[in-house]
Amino acid sequence: MEKMVGVAEAAEVLGIHPATVQRAIKRGELPATRVGRKWRVRLSDLEPKSHGAAPAATQKTKKGRFARLVDEIAGTGARTPSR
Repeated sequence: MEKMVGVAEAAEVLGIHPATVQRAIKRGELPATRVGRKWRVRLSDLEPKSHGAAPAATQKTKKGRFARLVDEIAGTGARTPSR
């Protein structure tokens, strides 16, 4: 069984506020499972998916703000100017 963590632990791993993790879950940008009244996130979903992935310039999928934030924190994505 894969290790799962709560919202607070996920936020700590990513270095962001727990409310940001909750918003990403509600938007569908971060996969999570509801256990009772709490959200649980697989630890593997918090790691950057850089191994075996195509370069960012050739990917045709649209990244959400959360995915871009995770890439930026992990140092795998290009920084974009803020609005």
